[in-house]
Amino acid sequence: MFRDKKRFGQDPTRVVGSSDATFQAPRRWKESRRIFTCSWSDFFIADADPYQKHFNRRWEIAAALPAAVRGVSIEPLLAPIDLSDALQSERLSWVIVGGESGPGARMMNPEWVRFLRDQCLEAGVPFFFKQWGGVFKNRNGRTIDGRTWDQLP
Repeated sequence: MFRDKKRFGQDPTRVVGSSDATFQAPRRWKESRRIFTCSWSDFFIADADPYQKHFNRRWEIAAALPAAVRGVSIEPLLAPIDLSDALQSERLSWVIVGGESGPGARMMNPEWVRFLRDQCLEAGVPFFFKQWGGVFKNRNGRTIDGRTWDQLP
């Protein structure tokens, strides 16, 4: 994560919290900029409901921003997510899904991934499956039901 931040010109020693003020900052920019984002795997602990509520709140803000492509990266997928509202808005143009990796990685339920994939297929939104994750993510691969999903907007 920090290596990539440095590559994109960000200071890898400075970690910005995900406050609403930070999330709203792009609305104030006069020109487009490249934005680095990362997921915080320990943000959601146990209950799936806060995870869905957090997604819905963030999507509502993101959907209002002027952008040619609006994608969501649901990584790591630690609880089921329903994209119905985002897909019905017709403003979601790409979905990326992946599991948690590294020491102590928590495995995701394959049904959660299939549900997101199927929602995207039905809505005609490109779906990209990054990885199953796990402690040894390369061993787990990145296929769903025998297929690799690398769709792009």
